[in-house]
Amino acid sequence: VERVGADDGFFELGGDSILCLRLVARAGKAGVAITAADVFEHRTPERLAAVAAVAAPSTAGDGRSAPATPGTRRLMELMGARALDGRSAVWRTAPVPAGLETGQVAAAVEALLVRHDALRTALVRDADGEPRYEVRDPGLRLRRVDARGRDALALAAEEAVGAAARLEPESGRTFEAVWLDRGSAEPGLLVLVAHHLVVDEKSWSVLRDDLAAAWEGRALGPSASFADWARVLAARSADPEVVAELDAWIDLLGGAVRLPSGTPGADVRTASAALPPDTAAGLLTDLCGSYHLEPAEALLAAFATAFAHWRRQRGEPDGPLVVETESCGRARFREDLDVSAAVGRFTGPHPVRLDVGDVDHDEIRAGGSAAGSLVKTLKEQIRAVPGGGLGYGLLRHLNRDTAPRLAAPPAAQVGFRFADLTGGGGDLTGTRAAWSLQAAAEVAGTPARPAVTVSLTWPDGLFDESAMQALLAAWTRTLTGLARHGARPDAGGHTPSDLPLVELSQTQLDDLEAEFETDLKDGNGAW
Repeated sequence: VERVGADDGFFELGGDSILCLRLVARAGKAGVAITAADVFEHRTPERLAAVAAVAAPSTAGDGRSAPATPGTRRLMELMGARALDGRSAVWRTAPVPAGLETGQVAAAVEALLVRHDALRTALVRDADGEPRYEVRDPGLRLRRVDARGRDALALAAEEAVGAAARLEPESGRTFEAVWLDRGSAEPGLLVLVAHHLVVDEKSWSVLRDDLAAAWEGRALGPSASFADWARVLAARSADPEVVAELDAWIDLLGGAVRLPSGTPGADVRTASAALPPDTAAGLLTDLCGSYHLEPAEALLAAFATAFAHWRRQRGEPDGPLVVETESCGRARFREDLDVSAAVGRFTGPHPVRLDVGDVDHDEIRAGGSAAGSLVKTLKEQIRAVPGGGLGYGLLRHLNRDTAPRLAAPPAAQVGFRFADLTGGGGDLTGTRAAWSLQAAAEVAGTPARPAVTVSLTWPDGLFDESAMQALLAAWTRTLTGLARHGARPDAGGHTPSDLPLVELSQTQLDDLEAEFETDLKDGNGAW
C-alpha cells in the first residue's frame, strides 16, 4: 500500500488474521510490543500506539546467550562432531488450508521464528570451550514447492532431506519450513525441519498448535524463552535440593547387569519389527488407557521384561537393568517461566532402574493377570527417579562439583528412544554406536489406526545377529501379551504415582479400587 494513514484500519487495508501475525512479529523486532488481539481490537496505527508497550528492538547477535542444557550436552557426548552436522535433524508435517497465498504462509512461519527463540539459536563455544546458545535474528526460512499432482508424503520426505542439509547450527540456522503447495483446491502440507539440538517431542505438538491458531486467526499468547530456561537450569544445578539427589543417582547406577562394551562411533547393525495393527491399537488404547500409562512407558516396560526373559534363556544371571532415557524436562522452577507451550530441547537425559523380578513370562505373553501386576510395578519404577529425572542431567553436566562423582559409576549401557510420528515425519540422524544396545520405538499412522515399530541397534560384532533377533522377538511377544491383557474386562488400575497428593501403597490403592470399582472406572472420582 502506497500510504497508510494514522486512522486507517489494518483489515480494511487488506490485512487478515495470518498477516496480523507478521505485523506483530515485525513490530516486536522494531521494539514495539503489541499482540494479535490488540490488532483485532484497535486496528488503526493511532489506536494501537495508545496501547503499545515500548521495548528495546531485537537485533542479530543481541547478546542473548545461555549455557547449553544437559540434553544438548548429552547429545554432543553421544554424537561427537556429528552433533553439529546440519543433517542431524528431525522433521514433522503440519496441514496447510487450501487457498492460502505465499505471504500468508510466510507470515505464519515468521511468527513461529519470532515466538520461539530456540528455532533461531546458534550453538557456539565460549573461551573455555563450553557449549553455549546464542539467539540470533529470526530471518524467514520458507521454501515453496509446487506439489500439484504429486505424492505429498514422498515429496515431504525428499524435501526434508534437502532442508536438513541446509541447516547450520553454528550460525543459528536450526530450522526450515517447506510448503508443499497443492493449489487452491487442495490442502497443502508444511514440512517442518529442525536440528536435534533445538527440539524435543513436545515441541512438535506446540508448533502444530501454533500453526493451527495462525490458520484460524486466533491470537498466540506469549511463549517462554528457551534461552531463559537454559539459564535457570544452570542456576538450578547448584540448588541444595538438587544436589541432595546425588547419592540416590549413584545408588541407582550401581549393581546392574553388565553387557559387553562396544566401541563408541563403531559401525552398527539394526533389527526391527512392526506390530500387527490390532496389537498396536490394543497396546496404545486398551493397555495405556486402563493403566494410565504413557506409550513410551508401556514400550519400555515391555522391553525390560523381554530383556530379562532373553537373559534367562541364555543362562545369564538375573538382575536389574539400567536404561538411559529422557524425562519431559519442562519443570516450572519460577512462576514467571512456564515452558509448557515453548519450543526447545527441554528433555533431560537420565537413567532408570528396572527390576522385573521373578515373573511368569509365559503368563505375561498370554495376557494373564501377571501382566497387569508387572505393568504396575515397572510403571512405578520408571517414575521413581529422583525429582522426576531432571536433576541427573544438572548434576552430571552443569554442576562442576558433582559431575566427576556421577561420571565415576558405570554408565547405562542400554539406551531407549521413543518417537511419536503420528503426524508424519522422521529422524534424519544416522544411527551411532552410543551404547552397547539401543532399543527404539516409533508410533506412526493415525490415532485411530496406529502403527508401532520397535528396533534394536548394536555395534557390529558385539552380539550375534541371532541373539538380537531373539531379543527382538521376545520384545514383540511381550508387547502382544500386554495388548491382550489390556483388552480383558478386569484389566486396569491406578498406581501411587497417579495420586501424588496422597500417600498410598499399591495394596491400599488396590483395596480402594476394589471397593469403589464402578466409580473409579467411570472416572467420576467419588472416593
